[in-house]
Amino acid sequence: MGALLLAPLGACERAPSKPPKLPASYVRIAKLSPDATRPLKVGDTVNLQVQLDYALTKADTGAVMVVVQTADNQNLGQKAQAVRKGVGKATLAVDFVVPHTSPVKVFTPLSEQGQTSTTTVALRTYKVVEK
Repeated sequence: MGALLLAPLGACERAPSKPPKLPASYVRIAKLSPDATRPLKVGDTVNLQVQLDYALTKADTGAVMVVVQTADNQNLGQKAQAVRKGVGKATLAVDFVVPHTSPVKVFTPLSEQGQTSTTTVALRTYKVVEK
């Protein structure tokens, strides 16, 4: 009978568990203020606030950014925040004056340390109207 009790116990042994695998790197816009469904008015000063969800999986450090551009890729403002490997949240803010252009584009790239370009980007656009 002792042998019967040991067999089930031996079957319960497991290999040491591995740490959970992180998802592929990503960046998502969780919240954007003002709401991108509402047009921006030419000449207004906008305080853009972006809440991001991200995962940085390949490098130990990196950065998330918010980049605001005109339709012809002129920079209106940008802000960066350093991030560490793993899953996290970040909030970034940029002030800019709405120019005569349509649309205003908001990019939120995630880049790894030492990376010169990235394809891990979220994008939103705002329609621009006259006052």
